[in-house]
Amino acid sequence: MEASHKTRIEDWQTVDREAFTIRANNQPSFCLKDVIEKGNYNILMQNQPLYNTEAHTFESSHNLFRSAFNEGFPWELIEVFSGPPRVAFSWRHWAHWTGPYKGRAPTGELLEMCGMAVAEVDENLKIKSIDVHYDPNQLLMKLEGSETQL
Repeated sequence: MEASHKTRIEDWQTVDREAFTIRANNQPSFCLKDVIEKGNYNILMQNQPLYNTEAHTFESSHNLFRSAFNEGFPWELIEVFSGPPRVAFSWRHWAHWTGPYKGRAPTGELLEMCGMAVAEVDENLKIKSIDVHYDPNQLLMKLEGSETQL
């Protein structure tokens, strides 16, 4: 929630603001300031063939997905595999495609992506780092109308 809605470092409560880093799929890590400036979609979809992070700002990336999933784009924790300080878990991000995506009409179908992550937390359970692993391309292929296998 904070990554999509809070644009001031001091408003973030769930992370260690000084230590926090995030990376996805073994790409470079980013600090909290980077996440706020670039946007979580741009951070989490680096080097994906169907998403150009250079073409989007924080605002435009959020507008793109908020438009496509205009009834919400929930994220849910599926299962926790290990406890603090290194918390490994699986997750799911899903929604019905109910709004336009890059001019393409919605289909109303349920789209989802699932992944795994490992978060390191401090003694107050604030996130120090998170390493996310997932494949966004199946969801992006549906939005783009692409049948190409990547």
